[in-house]
Amino acid sequence: MGFASGAIGTMTRRCSAAGPQAWALREDFAAHPPASTGVQVSCLTHPDFLIEMAAIAVIEA
Repeated sequence: MGFASGAIGTMTRRCSAAGPQAWALREDFAAHPPASTGVQVSCLTHPDFLIEMAAIAVIEA
């Protein structure tokens, strides 16, 4: 089994908070980056959160 494809969605209250996440994606998925979307929002689940992520992975059988 191996990683086949996926997608990552990032929601942030401040666009500057997403910078480290973007660099981590580039490092970890340099050869085959997943589809990704970034959105700036006015609030997240908890007031102390700066970033919230959702990921979907498809694994080869």
